[in-house]
Amino acid sequence: MPSIVAEIGVVIEQHTKNIGMIHDPQMDDAARQLLAEERAAYA
Repeated sequence: MPSIVAEIGVVIEQHTKNIGMIHDPQMDDAARQLLAEERAAYA
């Protein structure tokens, strides 16, 4: 049974992949394009 700290780590890792802070090689091109558009809107 994983610890709560490990579970929190998984959530943080997934979040940082979703927002583009960590490169995720499995992310599809549409998601990469969406991230680029969102970054441009806030830059």
